[in-house]
Amino acid sequence: LFPGVVLPQKRLFLRAFELYVDKNVSFGDAYNAALMEKLKITDVASYDLHFDRIEGIRRFEPHIA
Repeated sequence: LFPGVVLPQKRLFLRAFELYVDKNVSFGDAYNAALMEKLKITDVASYDLHFDRIEGIRRFEPHIA
């Protein structure tokens, strides 16, 4: 895919675009989710409900002391 495009971690960006389109989340959220998948991170502390749309990611709200 896109052989002429030189982009570090091109597959990560392709996965981010896929999530961006399929899950209707911001590109920033999609990129973070794709990176989490790559690094095998499943939990995220966030108030952003969009992470709930992505399978394999568990979102929890941080507690403020």
